Amino acid sequence: MVIIFIGVSAISLTVAFQNNKKPVITEKVQAKIVKQQNNQITELMRHTSDTSKSYSLSPGKAVTSFNTPLAIWKDSFCLSGNGVVFVADSLYKGPAFVIDPAAKNIVFDSVVFKNFDVALVVQKNNITFRHVRFINCRIPVQYVVAFKDSVISGKFKDSIFITRSKIK
Repeated sequence: MVIIFIGVSAISLTVAFQNNKKPVITEKVQAKIVKQQNNQITELMRHTSDTSKSYSLSPGKAVTSFNTPLAIWKDSFCLSGNGVVFVADSLYKGPAFVIDPAAKNIVFDSVVFKNFDVALVVQKNNITFRHVRFINCRIPVQYVVAFKDSVISGKFKDSIFITRSKIK
């Protein structure tokens, strides 16, 4: 009697689950691949590494985000920004541009740097600014002193022309 009751219960539960099972309707969803619009940075990287002497950014796209530093090591290069705003990525803490000491004349024209920890790193007096703004940059231009393959002793002073004997 118990075995018959378990068998009838199993059959009735199976039938009940089959009746409550709702059909799953699958619809085709077309996924659109969103291409990241960072073409300005790609073009700028290409122009800083080829033989061109100048590059003008298009004023149509106002904000361009950085997540890696861009090195400029050319003899001379002019970047005409046309009011373009370079913005640091939210997790990026490095510089926007690193100017190599081998570069002789680098010009930044009509560019805005925003939210960078360090906007530019230079090692030599080889950069010219025209209508450049730094917004919320902790260090706008960091001057790095590099001594390659040499032994250095001593200390840096704020000014080499002021001595204690001249101050009264």
